[in-house]
Amino acid sequence: MSDPEVLAPKALMLVKTVPVDSVGPVSPVAPGVLRQAVSASKGDIANEFFRAKQLEHAFTLVNQAMKGFLTTKQPPPSICYKLKFDILFQHGSMRGAWPGIARAIQIYPNYVDLHFYKGVFLMEHGLYAEAVKAFEYCFEIGDTQWEHFSEQGMGSFYAFHYLGRCMERMGKAHESLVYDYTASSIHASYFAQKREVVL
Repeated sequence: MSDPEVLAPKALMLVKTVPVDSVGPVSPVAPGVLRQAVSASKGDIANEFFRAKQLEHAFTLVNQAMKGFLTTKQPPPSICYKLKFDILFQHGSMRGAWPGIARAIQIYPNYVDLHFYKGVFLMEHGLYAEAVKAFEYCFEIGDTQWEHFSEQGMGSFYAFHYLGRCMERMGKAHESLVYDYTASSIHASYFAQKREVVL
């Protein structure tokens, strides 16, 4: 029953029936609280669209959710930023993501996923030295931050892999191979440990 392709269209109909601006004044606090709840729901539904690979719908909803939080003068939860940049990354649209990434890092400076996306953005713009710094900063943050929901590997094997891509584009074939080997080793070790826990 948790199939995102089934839930996402139903969820979209629900969101369309509860516009954020239609919240009436029940008490001085209620409209803002209700707007935040609707915004959070839109973020959850955006995630379902993302899982169903309906990236355009997911992107629209996550932006609406973020706007809803900002209208209540609350920063959007870090997971909203992760979802937004995951969508752009998977869609291959990182080129226009810079202002949002910079703002998100100001709000959540120790969120490894944001620094990873910063590195991808810089690499796509040919700013390889800056991209290398961003990926190296991912190692400093690491994969053990529990303050934010992070994808495993952003502070390790994904960052090593993209460092390899930077080195490749900079014409440093040997360094590229070293980073690729390191990424593969960490990745294999992580999944071997995960299998041991499951077994």
